[in-house]
Amino acid sequence: MPCNHIRYSLLQTMGVAGGLYLLEKRFTIRFRWESYLLAALVLWLVIAQHLIAVRSGLVVLYALLAFSTARYLWRTRRWLTGAVLLAALASAPVLAYQLAPSFRNKVGYMRYDLDMYLKGQDKGVLSDASRLISWKIGWDLFRRSPWTGVGPGNLKTEVDAIYAAEYPHIKKRLMPHNQFLSVMAGSGAIGLALFLSAFLIPLFYRRHYLHFPFLALHIAAFLSFMVEATLENAMGVAFFLFFLVLGLNYLNSGPVSKVHSLPLA
Repeated sequence: MPCNHIRYSLLQTMGVAGGLYLLEKRFTIRFRWESYLLAALVLWLVIAQHLIAVRSGLVVLYALLAFSTARYLWRTRRWLTGAVLLAALASAPVLAYQLAPSFRNKVGYMRYDLDMYLKGQDKGVLSDASRLISWKIGWDLFRRSPWTGVGPGNLKTEVDAIYAAEYPHIKKRLMPHNQFLSVMAGSGAIGLALFLSAFLIPLFYRRHYLHFPFLALHIAAFLSFMVEATLENAMGVAFFLFFLVLGLNYLNSGPVSKVHSLPLA
């Protein structure tokens, strides 16, 4: 990937969410056949996710598709159609493993990486082991100063100090690859409480969670936070704020009664 592959995969997932929403609303600009084109584009984005094979992006994608399927079943009670959708969702990774070499190689690499780490033969050179070590460092820093953290501005210095003292053999020194751990290490429990408030208030304000694309953004961001410090670079901030501000502008552009009457869409 010529760009940040994790944030790019999140953009693709938001494209899928937007496409599903427009298909549900039967949105067209002028012609009926536009719906078929839109469905084809959504399908291509799903396929492209497997070709790129970004693991965190795939997890977010499947979580979103599973949620969309459950929501469809809840709203329509079309159990047969829902069963077909669930079967297709369950079979998609199997087909991708058989048909997409990049996806198959990624699975093989992950298995090899974890096996080496569990055997103690990986000293933080491979991807997953490096991520696990970064989590441990973030947790150790949080325990050192649980209420206020070590300070966001001091975080990199403190992380580098632990690497130098405990993992001097590791050349690729990662910051904590978890947004929550990163906030906890830098700003402590107080900072985490403020961060979660800022993240969740826009979602629950005026029941914005009832709007599917806005909810999809928060699902995608929350899941990515578990395995990546998504907001710790400019691209991650731009990704989240673009869709957040766009959604808030749309949801709050009309009267309050309009916002409260939004369907589960």
